[in-house]
Amino acid sequence: MFIKKGERIPLQSHQGKDIHWIVISGFGNFKVEEIERFVGAGAHVSVLKKQKYSMFASKDLEMVEVQMGVCEEKDVRRYDTDND
Repeated sequence: MFIKKGERIPLQSHQGKDIHWIVISGFGNFKVEEIERFVGAGAHVSVLKKQKYSMFASKDLEMVEVQMGVCEEKDVRRYDTDND
């Protein structure tokens, strides 16, 4: 997965899958539920089913993404981006 500097993934969740990211390069902010972390190369971030998350790249972010469970686009629930 790659997110360009200044771009973000808005607040969302998944009903049927867990996701795990390993940051290969870059920097960014991950918010999982109410916990926000600044991460860089080597960091691991996990999101469980039904947890809300968002991310922002302060420097191009390159990550390995592992999905476990129901891996379908219809599984994504997106929230109002003004409130995340």
